[in-house]
Amino acid sequence: MAVNEERTDRNYLFGRLLAVADVIKGRAMSGSDDKRPTNASRYMNAFSMRPVSTWKTIQLAINPYQQKLTQKNQSNCQKDIDDIIIKFEEGEFSNKELNGQFILGYSSQRNKMFTSTKKNNKDNGGENNDNTSK
Repeated sequence: MAVNEERTDRNYLFGRLLAVADVIKGRAMSGSDDKRPTNASRYMNAFSMRPVSTWKTIQLAINPYQQKLTQKNQSNCQKDIDDIIIKFEEGEFSNKELNGQFILGYSSQRNKMFTSTKKNNKDNGGENNDNTSK
């Protein structure tokens, strides 16, 4: 299922945020021997129960990984985060427990980001432009 960028359901939006965080660390660590799970996947259960508190923890933890990305990817990922956050209705960015729709948002956003990366790599002759260095 394609990501619905117009959807404002808080559960779906929180899932999308979690996916962006997951992809940031994954991109930063591609080509590395570090095979630890991402913070987003490790905190998924806590995130579903207390999304705002857990988002703060995740966002602080991904900052160093975001700095490892190319300037373009840093900007694109931050734009994705900002675009998602501004879609929240007033009072909906809260610690209220999430329902299963957050998984749909998570999967849809990850799929969008991976599809766009594959397309960009194909358009650039197969180059991997996710990292600033190896």
